[in-house]
Amino acid sequence: MRHRAQFAAKNTIPFKVLDIGMSKNEDDGYTIKIDWGIDMDKGYAVKYRSDFPSELTAHVKGRCQSCWGGFLARSIDEHRWTGIKCRICGRMMEGAQAAEEHERLDKELALNLMHMSFGRPPEYGKGMFVMKVLPTLERLSENELHERIKNNSDPSTNKRWLNRSQFPRGSPALFQLQATALLEGVNKIHLKKEKIEEDFLNFSFKDDGTAVWDQSAIEGFRDDPDHHNRETMRRMGSTMNAAMMAAFACELVMKAISLTCQDRALRSHDLIELYSDLPEFCKERTRTDFPTIEDVLEKGRNVFGKWRYFEQNVAPDHLSLMIDVELARGLGKAARVFLDEANIVGLAGSFELSSERKGRMQGDKILYKDNFKLKVKSGERPPRYES
Repeated sequence: MRHRAQFAAKNTIPFKVLDIGMSKNEDDGYTIKIDWGIDMDKGYAVKYRSDFPSELTAHVKGRCQSCWGGFLARSIDEHRWTGIKCRICGRMMEGAQAAEEHERLDKELALNLMHMSFGRPPEYGKGMFVMKVLPTLERLSENELHERIKNNSDPSTNKRWLNRSQFPRGSPALFQLQATALLEGVNKIHLKKEKIEEDFLNFSFKDDGTAVWDQSAIEGFRDDPDHHNRETMRRMGSTMNAAMMAAFACELVMKAISLTCQDRALRSHDLIELYSDLPEFCKERTRTDFPTIEDVLEKGRNVFGKWRYFEQNVAPDHLSLMIDVELARGLGKAARVFLDEANIVGLAGSFELSSERKGRMQGDKILYKDNFKLKVKSGERPPRYES
């Protein structure tokens, strides 16, 4: 049987719902499993600067320091987390360690909110996770944005720049949305330092569901040179796919940020050039989140621009980058940091997907037909100013 339990949440987190499943165990009767029910990738709003004329709020999201992915947590009461795990790379903490990390995160968040109230950047400790603060900024009205775009639109063709005459109001958020979709695909590519998980031959299942296989067959399969070649090519392809799509996502989001904040963006694939052109306040925030972001962008500056054409990258130093798992991971983290920055500067792209399933009998089979409706929304409300 299934039960749902609602617990009061610290800072009033509306999505803190725990899914509790009860199952019969012959040794100790019923056991209770508490599923991961706190999605810190959604986050929650928190107020600060109560002395300000209009009380300011910020949005807080949980992030993994390793990959900047959002994390999940679980709890059996409103004060103590019993587990934390990253949705992207899988890093996790359990039990007392998770409770200690939760307490550290609360203290760090309080300190960073105080920093923000005085205009200072946040400071993150050496823990596995952080609470990312996305400030609420004063923004341009729809009319002000329209007038700004109209005044800064240049109908002339300039090969070096993309300008707002080519991108109507709201369209930079479509760049952001495309980058989000690309990263969701990248998240499915598991980039491990160790050897890729092997394919097993001649396996079967026991009555209790345990998989068994012929070890001698596996050893012979692993020693097959063709198998090694296939696995090497698979790893190379996975790494190239992840790195190129993450680099392209970085490019898209940086162009989106430049367009919404500056009404123009460089017409380039070079990640360092695009980063250098960002507003300084954006670069300061991204460096806080990812101190070595410029090193990663420098190393992968031409990943998307040149890796698409293999004949330009046959030199040993270029080929080595194509199997550099750490570079692919770094570019993915950079893209996630840029997506947070896009959120801060007011870009809001979203998908609305609805589906309907219909079934009909055909002989002894049921045939299903799924109809999907997809709506894409985009909007932008850039900051009025930045101090």
